[in-house]
Amino acid sequence: MSEQKNWYYLSDTNEQVGPFSESQIPQLVASGAINGLTRVWTLGMNGWIMLKHSPLNQLMSVEPTVPTPVMQNQKKAPTGLWIALGVSLTIILAMAALIAFLFLRTSKAQIEGPGFDSPKAAAEAFSKAYSEKDIDGMYAACALESYVKHFDLEKYIENMQAYTPAKYYMFGNSDATATMNEHLREWELTRSFYNLYETPLWNRSDYSDQRGMSLNLEKTGMQAITDLLKGVDALNTIEVKRVETVSEFCEETGQLSLEENFMGDANQNRLSKWKEMYGGEVVDMAVSMNIDGDHYYLFLQAISYDNDKWYVFNTHGMLASLLGLDANSGGLCLTSEPGAN
Repeated sequence: MSEQKNWYYLSDTNEQVGPFSESQIPQLVASGAINGLTRVWTLGMNGWIMLKHSPLNQLMSVEPTVPTPVMQNQKKAPTGLWIALGVSLTIILAMAALIAFLFLRTSKAQIEGPGFDSPKAAAEAFSKAYSEKDIDGMYAACALESYVKHFDLEKYIENMQAYTPAKYYMFGNSDATATMNEHLREWELTRSFYNLYETPLWNRSDYSDQRGMSLNLEKTGMQAITDLLKGVDALNTIEVKRVETVSEFCEETGQLSLEENFMGDANQNRLSKWKEMYGGEVVDMAVSMNIDGDHYYLFLQAISYDNDKWYVFNTHGMLASLLGLDANSGGLCLTSEPGAN
């Protein structure tokens, strides 16, 4: 492989181990630490996969590098000298790595804002930023650092009975793991934002004539997508009309049976599990808006964390599914406006 990457693997006790360079893989295989069934991951992958299904599989048969033995007639340096040099070099490298890590860690600006006093306030702030094409404001209204801090991956796997590609976060409590998971959460939000701006374009008959925003999200860098969103001009007018709770939405639209279903045992049990997995109370909201003359509902969810601060948690909440509407478009659903002729 031409480009060396850092890899991680899951041990027999489901602990994350690494990073390791590709050149170290044959040694790990030879030692029995990993095999073809071991789950591995590297940056850019959507989730853990078996080693035999990864690019590392071609290294399974490579012989590990063996140090060249010292000939008897060669003069050896004093053992104590080599030990001293090795310890000194290790200390220097460790200090350099620590300084570099602390610099990067402290220089990373927090993306999420201070939070809001209510779920409606969080939904209003996010919707306003979306209507004004304020991408930084959308990030600030969403849970990012707090999300990573409170997300319980083990509880998620227990409840979902699987390690799903939808949640490709890393195990562990180290600062390095937290930083990586924050980048993964930022990418998750970026994909949702992109869909929020592209969905109205797909619903147009003249979409092929638009400048458009179509990208291969799997191959396009997060910064490139964010830059594109900050300059989006394919949508002309986004008008937020109402931000409503479930009760207000059901009363506004006459969906009284929906509120009964939403408050039913099945959905409340689901929300209870979410509280265990995500570490906060989750509340569904409905945002009514007009986008270039078409009416949409944005069904999002807010979550509360420490000190009862609320953030937008998810842009595609449960209301769309309960209504039988498309929930795979960033949360936007094209509908007729309630009370419209």
